[in-house]
Amino acid sequence: MVRLEPPPVVEIEGALFCVRNSKSTLFMVYPGKSATSGELVGSARWEFCFGLALLMESDDILPQMVVDDFGRLFPGEAGIKFALEKGDSFPRADVMGVRLAKSEPDHLFMKQIDLARGLGCFARFPLESNPYCRVDAFLWADPSYRDVRLLPPLDTRAPELLRMSVRNLIGPPGSLVREEDLLTTIR
Repeated sequence: MVRLEPPPVVEIEGALFCVRNSKSTLFMVYPGKSATSGELVGSARWEFCFGLALLMESDDILPQMVVDDFGRLFPGEAGIKFALEKGDSFPRADVMGVRLAKSEPDHLFMKQIDLARGLGCFARFPLESNPYCRVDAFLWADPSYRDVRLLPPLDTRAPELLRMSVRNLIGPPGSLVREEDLLTTIR
C-alpha cells in the first residue's frame, strides 16, 4: 500500500481580504496593508493548498497522489503537474487526495476532474468547520513599483504552484487594487 503525503502547501505571511461586490473573490496582500475596497479576513502566516475542480459536482480535490494507467506514481506537486499537463491522455488514472467540501480522503478517476478549469488556490483556516477559502489573486508589495501590474515572469517571489493557480500582481504597499485587476483571467 502506498503511503500518501499531505497535499502540497505553500506558507506565506500577509493579509487576506474579501473583495466587496463579489461573492468568492479573495486575495492576499504581502506584506503590509492595502487600500482595497474589501473586508480584512485575517492577517497572519497562511497556508495555501491547491485543488482541481470536479466535473458534475461543485467541489474540488486537493491531490496527494496520481497513478497513471501504467502504475507510475506521481506524488504531491508532481501529481498536480501530471494532471494538468497529461491528464486528458489518462482518463483512467487514479487521483487520490482530500475532498475540499468535507475535508475527507477520496479516490477518483482523472475523467471525474474538470481539467479545463485549471488549478485552484485555497487559503486554509485552521480552526473552522469549512477550513478552505478560494483565493483569486495575490498582490506582492514592492515599494519600487508605482502602480499595480502583473508580476513579471522572471520574478521568483511567487512559488510555481501559485503562478499556476492565481493571478499574481505586484505594486507599492498600500496600493489600491481594482476588481478588474482580480477578475481578468490568468490563463
